[in-house]
Amino acid sequence: PGQVTLLDNLMRPLQGGATKVTVELFEAGHVVARLYTVDGGLVATLFQGPMPAGQTQFTWNGRRVEAFG
Repeated sequence: PGQVTLLDNLMRPLQGGATKVTVELFEAGHVVARLYTVDGGLVATLFQGPMPAGQTQFTWNGRRVEAFG
């Protein structure tokens, strides 16, 4: 259970802008935050791992990242 809020829901990676994604967890747990194209292609994995309860913000710089390292 949780909530995801896109603060800038119009992503324009070709214009060089960054997008902020806020994730709110009610309980600590494992989180995978990924961005996909409209047709289902993976664009970026922003985070993968354990996260405490509360809010966390990720910033995506518009670059395609195909694997989390």
